Amino acid sequence: MFEIYQREFSGSFYSWRGGVWIVAAALIFSMVAYLLLTDKELSLLDQGEMLFTLAEVIIALGVVMSATSASSSISGEIESGTFESLLHTPVTHRQIAMQKLLSVLTVWALLYLVSIPYLVVVASGTHLALSAVLYVSLYGTLLVTGLSLISIAISAKLKSSKSSIMTTLMIVLILLAPSLFFATSLKKTDFGLALESINPVSQSFNSLDSVLVDNEQALSLQVDHVWPVVVFVLACLLVFVFFTRQFEVKSAALALNLVANNNNDDNENLADSVGMDVAVAVSVLFTVIFCSVLMSGCITTFSVQPVFAASQSSVASITTPLLQAMSR
Repeated sequence: MFEIYQREFSGSFYSWRGGVWIVAAALIFSMVAYLLLTDKELSLLDQGEMLFTLAEVIIALGVVMSATSASSSISGEIESGTFESLLHTPVTHRQIAMQKLLSVLTVWALLYLVSIPYLVVVASGTHLALSAVLYVSLYGTLLVTGLSLISIAISAKLKSSKSSIMTTLMIVLILLAPSLFFATSLKKTDFGLALESINPVSQSFNSLDSVLVDNEQALSLQVDHVWPVVVFVLACLLVFVFFTRQFEVKSAALALNLVANNNNDDNENLADSVGMDVAVAVSVLFTVIFCSVLMSGCITTFSVQPVFAASQSSVASITTPLLQAMSR
């Protein structure tokens, strides 16, 4: 019954590609933890803020890895010609999609297990270790599940790995942008507050900030942050159920026939369509990044002069007594 899951599991963990994912994630966690604990500027942060930064990295990396893997789970097999053989097995279409989803969640589970020692080390000396482990598990699992559901649905609908991966990455970027790229002053505006209220990633990160920085660890205090994430997962589940109820794949004979006929018009239309999708996606990507950098730069411009003046006065207050002592 779980042959598809076993095959996906073997492909994810017993191949060089699966091993590279895990090693790369461990290296990223190690680098972030090392910088937080040893860098002069970052080490001045409160330990709760260090833990919050590491939790953000873990969830963001898990979301990107899971969404990327799920977005090509069905379209990749359709393009390689192996998906039609799955449809002739006694497994229903929805069971195929569910086993694909289970394999993606297994990748997240392994990534989460790798991240636990880093959370414990950064939280050493505080009472935040258990809360960090549990809340990262809660929000990471919800976000990975929701984005994996919609990624598999997109993969089944578009039937093209390039288009499905590009679309999924755009969705992930839009969800991560407010929390990772927007300046603090922008988040406090009406637009920023409205965007964060409907963004499940922002709600998850705000809850982690409340738990790890503000020490509000009770789950009852985080209900206002949890329910938008749950609603997001349920909405993604509805999309998943709708698009995976029946897969439509052209037969191999028909595909070979089309290739033999070499229908130039269809090929040109397909190339134009894919090219247009890629061009639009890239344009939106650069627009989002440009707007984020522009807004951050404007905000920094207005605040750099007071910070520079304060730094000059602080340096002068330190160096002046030293120079006076040396002159004596």
